[in-house]
Amino acid sequence: MKNLKKIMAAVLAVMMVGAMSMMAVFAQTATYSGTDKSNGSITILNAAKGETYTVYKLFEARLGSGTGSGTPISYYGDIPSGLTDYFEYIDSGTKNVKYKGSGTEMPTAMRDAIQTWAEGADSLISAVSDGSALKFAELPYGYYVVTTTQGKQVISVDSTQPDVEIYDKNSKTPTADKTVENKSYNIGDRINYTAVFNTANYIGEGKDAKQVINYVINDTLPEFLSDVTIESLVIKTPGSSATSGTVLETVSGAAFSNKQITLPWANKSGSGFQSKYQNGAVIVIKYSGILTQVVKFDGDGNKNTITIEPYGSGTGSGSKIPHSGTWKDDAIVYTYGAALKKIDGATSGTLAGAEFKVNGLIATKSSDGVYVVSKYNPSGTSGTIMKVADNGMLYILGLASGTTLSIEETKAPDGYNKATSPEELKPQVLSKTYIETSGSWKVDEDGNRTANSGTAVTKTSGSYTDLEAQSLKFVNNKGSLLPSTGGIGTTIFYVVGAVLVIGSGIVLVTKKRMGKEEN
Repeated sequence: MKNLKKIMAAVLAVMMVGAMSMMAVFAQTATYSGTDKSNGSITILNAAKGETYTVYKLFEARLGSGTGSGTPISYYGDIPSGLTDYFEYIDSGTKNVKYKGSGTEMPTAMRDAIQTWAEGADSLISAVSDGSALKFAELPYGYYVVTTTQGKQVISVDSTQPDVEIYDKNSKTPTADKTVENKSYNIGDRINYTAVFNTANYIGEGKDAKQVINYVINDTLPEFLSDVTIESLVIKTPGSSATSGTVLETVSGAAFSNKQITLPWANKSGSGFQSKYQNGAVIVIKYSGILTQVVKFDGDGNKNTITIEPYGSGTGSGSKIPHSGTWKDDAIVYTYGAALKKIDGATSGTLAGAEFKVNGLIATKSSDGVYVVSKYNPSGTSGTIMKVADNGMLYILGLASGTTLSIEETKAPDGYNKATSPEELKPQVLSKTYIETSGSWKVDEDGNRTANSGTAVTKTSGSYTDLEAQSLKFVNNKGSLLPSTGGIGTTIFYVVGAVLVIGSGIVLVTKKRMGKEEN
């Protein structure tokens, strides 16, 4: 019997962490209505909103006289067939039971066996939590099992411990996932992002679990984004995705303030807080921004990172709750560049002085021969006149992959014929890939990172000048204003010239003879 009582005390820490000495502020009470009701109670201090908690009685308790820890107690009842490895009768007549093992630690196999038993047993009472502490009141004394979808707890309620306080594990792990609609964009395009967060109402387990009062979402919103707009922010049922699940609440008027969004996660209730949503509720944010510049080559500025942090009670947003796990995700967008090289058709040397235009492409000159896209509208008719550099190169930066530009020569180099038809110019990789996997980490109460694991970083850089090797060779040939072969060609000028020379000679000779005759 002594071992059984030790087990009953020990199981307070199994599957849910055990009793707490402080008195809970009861915001929700479910009262047992059976004829054998008594003054026992079980309270789940951190009950998760929306979770169903169910109480099962495994054995009855028979109390002796007296009060306090010295009060004798015995447990009796039928031993389920799946639990005969762990319990046995002291005598079959009274059906008093005892624990067959030793020590105070409940074996894992015993815990699993009790869990299996509860799945097929009749419940005593159950209730759906409203997010505050949940108390089951007026229970008869006995040896109990409490189950939820998140954990199980075997507890004893007797004269020495009529009121038991336990913690639900709330073992859901918050995660962050961020995606971007396309992998690459033209500058001036609107980029559409989606961020999905799986949440928890409490961070940690047992008596160390802390209730989440606010979630604070941070986004780096780097320089290459402007006009950032939240298209929608909704809270969905647990297990939802960006495109599926039931919406619990639509948050109107949400906006990034100093790159942050604060979401209240619990309401003040008496001296405590009541969670607003089901444990494991999903946050889905859809937002967008305009790509305003070429993605930087150094890599770190290329990523757009979103992070979610849990905060407990306190002033302002509250105090950051220490946690571990992956609470951020990155989305990387790429821009590409197109290069054109002006070539002499005869010598293959480079040519300067040519000018080009792409209908619908508005660009800003960054340096000689380098233009950065401001906006590209394929159906547009206007376009920026772009001039090649002295080395014959023209770079157009800030294009999406798969873009095909119809580039038209508007002015040829001096002494060369202008091309009569446009050519196709396609962007190539502007910079080499930059990848950084986020891994996981731990933070302290001040939000400082204290440990890392699983990080793997690859950083490579590139320059738009690397595109020269893949550039479009745009050829010009020297001009010839007069035909040199075929038809009468230039012969007519030679003939006319000869006639004039001969005629002049004849006139001169004639005049001389006439002069002599007169003399």
